[in-house]
Amino acid sequence: MIRKIIRVIPHLTIVLSCMFLIFWYLDQLNPTMNFVNCSISNKLLVLFCILSVLTSVSLVWMDRKLE
Repeated sequence: MIRKIIRVIPHLTIVLSCMFLIFWYLDQLNPTMNFVNCSISNKLLVLFCILSVLTSVSLVWMDRKLE
């Protein structure tokens, strides 16, 4: 059970990070939607999402490589 949860967490991180990247992109296209407010938080959010995707993809890759 715990192993399954551990295997699902990187996938959920990928999905959530991609969602935030889409929100950021939509906010750039149409600022009145106001998904993300501050310019500094915009940059930090994008950095977080990119790092999360890279970390999650590497974890998924390593997990599949070990099998």
